[in-house]
Amino acid sequence: MTNMSATFSHAGAGDARTGVPLLGRNWGWFAVRGVLALLLGIVAILFPVSALFAFTMVCAAYAGADGLLSTIAGMRTRRSGGGRSSCAA
Repeated sequence: MTNMSATFSHAGAGDARTGVPLLGRNWGWFAVRGVLALLLGIVAILFPVSALFAFTMVCAAYAGADGLLSTIAGMRTRRSGGGRSSCAA
């Protein structure tokens, strides 16, 4: 086996230095996200049926929005001359 790290540079190696100042400026938002995640976890444990229904609705809304936006993006690409010419629209 060959050593791949010797032949390829590590992706994102320069980004490690920018992470610490970014975290320093935005630590409050990370704390808020953590607290919200803990609260959602507690609610999911206390009300599992309601949480399952709510999580299902959120995933369904995400999938619907993603599908709609992907369809729009595909149609725009086709109109601009990109993409495959055999697609039916």
